[in-house]
Amino acid sequence: MAQKNYVIPIFIPHSGCPFQCIFCDQKQITGTVQMPDPQTVCDTIETYLKTIPKTARRIMLAFYGGNFTGLKSDTQKNYLQAVQPYLISKKIAAIRISTRPDCIDRDTLLRLREHGVTEIELGIQSFDDNVLEQSQRGYDAATAVRASIMIREYGFALGHQFMIGLPGDSWQALITTAQTSARVYPDMIRIYPTLVIRNTPLARLESFSPLSLDEAIKRSAFLIDFFEQRHVRILRVGLHPPQDEGSIVSGPFHPAFRYLVYSYIWRDFFLKTINFEMLKQVVRLTLSSDDLSYVVGYKAKNRKIFHPTSSASIRPDPSSASLIRRVPWLLPGHVLLGTADGGVIHLNRNAFRITNTDTSIKHYSAKEGTH
Repeated sequence: MAQKNYVIPIFIPHSGCPFQCIFCDQKQITGTVQMPDPQTVCDTIETYLKTIPKTARRIMLAFYGGNFTGLKSDTQKNYLQAVQPYLISKKIAAIRISTRPDCIDRDTLLRLREHGVTEIELGIQSFDDNVLEQSQRGYDAATAVRASIMIREYGFALGHQFMIGLPGDSWQALITTAQTSARVYPDMIRIYPTLVIRNTPLARLESFSPLSLDEAIKRSAFLIDFFEQRHVRILRVGLHPPQDEGSIVSGPFHPAFRYLVYSYIWRDFFLKTINFEMLKQVVRLTLSSDDLSYVVGYKAKNRKIFHPTSSASIRPDPSSASLIRRVPWLLPGHVLLGTADGGVIHLNRNAFRITNTDTSIKHYSAKEGTH
């Protein structure tokens, strides 16, 4: 079995935040109410270490949920010092923190680096000033750019967290956000669709309409294609289910949101690269084991593309797995189409998405719309 990376999460809900953003309810998002003390951090680490296999390639501790560098400096030090014995013993390899762009300065970065922090995720949400203002984030895009550059200069891995569908958001704002982010070279990103959570200021904003599920999937797919071609890791797509799903007033929530997005990406790829005449001849797909579930698609929707009724007599039954063959030697993103005459057609989604994102940028830049 391949070795895996593991993350031990420590949640500090809404701590260190100067105020509540228009969309935020950390209690519902994290399921946590109270701040953990340093001993609780150690106890959590010990609990996780008992369940993580000895063959684990790398174990990281991550502080999630609040604004870590917005905490008092003594509180930050207490948390980080509690982790030091695990770093020294190499039971934990590194520490990741999440914070706001306006809570980054040189003294803070020096303190974090001294205590073994190697990755910093910024809750960017958007690089569009109008979106940031309407979402009451309290900083502008220039602040987020400066913080990103400083983090890179001090040797940390940089993460950006984006929210799609905030007040004032649009395709043009999304494109601006992606392009601005790319210029400061993030190592990883997270993509969250905006949900309306009960008792948040957003829930009281009558003029706001959240994205539909289909639109949220399309915008997330654009970001994935844009950043994957730049070799940026996609850490997460979609929110964890909240403690109380009934707290979601509206918005594009789905417990398998990432699966829906990647299934859409593959379906869009097939429909844009395979013409009908070619489609009629396909009798088998050979693909990477990593891509299998996404190629098949949600509720096998993608597999049905390859079973037009006009050629049903020459191919396997659509409910049968024999139409699709997964192999370990084929690189992710590559598909081999076996045809009825014994031919093989090679398709490469990695090359396609470069053209696809460029086309999307041109299209939506010429047709800007705000929801």
